Amino acid sequence: MNSFIQFTLTEKPELSFQQPDVSGIKQEFPQLTTFDLDNHSEEMIVGYAQKLMDESKKVVFYIKASEVSSQGGLMKLLSRLVRKKKSALLILEGKNALAEKMGKAVQFHQGNPEKQLLTDFLG
Repeated sequence: MNSFIQFTLTEKPELSFQQPDVSGIKQEFPQLTTFDLDNHSEEMIVGYAQKLMDESKKVVFYIKASEVSSQGGLMKLLSRLVRKKKSALLILEGKNALAEKMGKAVQFHQGNPEKQLLTDFLG
């Protein structure tokens, strides 16, 4: 199983039940398990994302970043991601110093999750 996890950094909690980026990825790559959360997600939701990372052969972790005061569960998820090493792809849209630093330990892309990038990584 391969997974695509989207983590959105927002100032206020979003009430959307599924992010448009995740929906588009699911249409392009129906075999991917998708999950989305944000920096306001409860600890239980962050735990589900960690478990999904552990159980996945390959993980695409997509961060949509904006300037916010709270990182939420981002550090926990990035720490789990770097354990995957070559089987992890971190995509950062926007700026986030923590993600940029942790991106040095895995495959890293700055920008949008482009179809060709995902195809190359997922094989």
